[in-house]
Amino acid sequence: NLAYHAQLLNLNGLRENLLGTRVIKKDIYVVKSDSGSIIGPVEKIEKADLQKTVSIIKELHLASEKNGAKFLYCAAPSKELYETAPANVENHFEENYQGFLNELESAKVPTIDFSQALEENLAKDERFYYTDHHWTVRSGFVANNALLEELNPRYGFEYDKEKTDIKNYKVK
Repeated sequence: NLAYHAQLLNLNGLRENLLGTRVIKKDIYVVKSDSGSIIGPVEKIEKADLQKTVSIIKELHLASEKNGAKFLYCAAPSKELYETAPANVENHFEENYQGFLNELESAKVPTIDFSQALEENLAKDERFYYTDHHWTVRSGFVANNALLEELNPRYGFEYDKEKTDIKNYKVK
């Protein structure tokens, strides 16, 4: 309800750009990547913590199967996997993500890694919105189709490919 809120935000953004500010730390840690896109660098996660998380997922996997349900863990990458932080900022997302996938594989948890589908089907700048951490509509379609392609042979899940073709939709 602040008068001129949007204008003040734009003015502050202009000031930060003119000053060349690339790192902002308040309640959250935000940096401007080398491409100019906004990211939130990630701290290193110790292997024991990754293993603890995977053990909980493994319990869910086993409980699901015990109850007759099929299980597939969907590993979704974040923007930090594809962007380079400033030299004075550490970002351990890639290391953490790969370590997590390795632990899931070691625990024999059925997994699909959406990063592969995104890398194979979209240019780097098409995967996430420039101004935030959300997937683009195209990324959502790519991940959805990768999931359906995984579910079909694995669990016999049938779907209408025409309904999953982005060309059949108007994207804004």
